[in-house]
Amino acid sequence: MLQQKPFILDPIKAAKEGVVLNQSFSFSHLASLHECIVDGTYDFQLNLKFHFENNKPLLDGQLAGKVTLICQRSLEPFEFCFDDPVKLGFVTDDRFFKNFPDTYDPYIYKDNQINLVELLEEEILLSIPMIPKKSLNDCQAEQNTSYYGVFETSDTEKQDKPNPFSALKELKFTKKD
Repeated sequence: MLQQKPFILDPIKAAKEGVVLNQSFSFSHLASLHECIVDGTYDFQLNLKFHFENNKPLLDGQLAGKVTLICQRSLEPFEFCFDDPVKLGFVTDDRFFKNFPDTYDPYIYKDNQINLVELLEEEILLSIPMIPKKSLNDCQAEQNTSYYGVFETSDTEKQDKPNPFSALKELKFTKKD
């Protein structure tokens, strides 16, 4: 199981050896995500394969898990599940990424090493929504309110209210007679 301490890996060596990581891991504190998620211990499933393709070090795999986010409508916590692909190409400078396949994202590393925990935190951050919200059916926030105030009422509610200008309308018609 991966520990939260730095898990340092040489991506070139890992790709040459064809390293495969199929395991679950848990984090109690994700440093780069502490503002986005509710504190707690989270379990993730990791399936990664380092390999070379056309002399380029690549990483293919899946990252799945469940985190607790805060709904931006109701400000209540809710569980968010994700299962996303991970496709990275390792380069020391982004200029070298031009010849990589289009389906891979660049991951710039230095000193011939990557911190796998930081890499996974970044992938988790990319998996969660920018503005987390529960589905409308599950959200306890009032349906007719928003951050900016109350939404307009329906047509039936508008008909029930008397028009304040109806008295002026009657004055206009009575003057002509």
